[in-house]
Amino acid sequence: MLRELGHTVTGLSIDFKENGYFSREFVESSVDFSFLGDIRDKKSLDRSLEAKDPDVVVHLAAQALVINGFENPHETFSTNALGTHTLLEVLSTSVKPINCLIITTDKVYKPTVNQVHFTEDDSLGGTDPYSHSKVVADSIAQFWMSLNTKLSIGIARAGNVVGGGDKGEHRLIPYLAECLILGESPRLRYPHAVRPWQHVLDCVSGYAKLASRLQDKKFQAVWNFGPNSKTIHTVSDVVSAFVSNWGNSVAWDQVLENKYEETPTLLLDSSRAQRELGWHETYDFTTTIRLTSEWYKEVLLNNVEPGEKTMEQVREFIVKAQLNKHF
Repeated sequence: MLRELGHTVTGLSIDFKENGYFSREFVESSVDFSFLGDIRDKKSLDRSLEAKDPDVVVHLAAQALVINGFENPHETFSTNALGTHTLLEVLSTSVKPINCLIITTDKVYKPTVNQVHFTEDDSLGGTDPYSHSKVVADSIAQFWMSLNTKLSIGIARAGNVVGGGDKGEHRLIPYLAECLILGESPRLRYPHAVRPWQHVLDCVSGYAKLASRLQDKKFQAVWNFGPNSKTIHTVSDVVSAFVSNWGNSVAWDQVLENKYEETPTLLLDSSRAQRELGWHETYDFTTTIRLTSEWYKEVLLNNVEPGEKTMEQVREFIVKAQLNKHF
């Protein structure tokens, strides 16, 4: 999206994974410059920072899967917490001002019995290794935010982002697409769990808008990015909409024994971003699931090239959301 809007983009990541939807050629062509490195490695970060001297840094590197957090907590804490601290420590040595946006998650909020929508000022507290690691990362970012450095830091919290291209293990949308291809009934762990479902491009547009304004002190804060707070949808709602848009009629089954507990209801209050940033979702729930289902169906059944379909949807979103280079 940023390159489509005229920005120069540099990426730093661990080595390319061959089991995703996108080819190495597409990934490399999606940025102007790229570096291989680990977010926890100061030398990797120093080299990329020195080479490209960025104005804005968006920190998205993470172990982002809840179940993987249970299965490998050490790697989860190391990547999410230590990685965040290492990045901010390296960036703090810059001789020029840098806007730095730290992406955490909606899972950082401490669950309470009666609360439905979480605001940025609510208490933090994880319930599993992944969410605990992101609470620590969020706190680290807040610590650096309080220091007198040349970093202008903002923190963005969002969750349950859906859209084409995801192939993450244990993720709902890739699992549904796989079931439909194989003609199997989905087996759901928590069909009645409520989450703040939103399209990835809505989420990214919010991140970009915030990142571009961080030089202004009033935007150096914590921000929620989530769908309309009046829309409440469960896992089973997502399944029904996705399957319907695919053109199938398949029933889901519930897994009766779950190894790991998950929060039953989690929603975000994004009124601050709407009021002060002027950010609003472009796609409602129906459109979000339709576009997501369309991406997987065309790529998996009609052999449309994943990168081509992705860029088609990115360009459509830019027009629909009326984005421009300065957001």
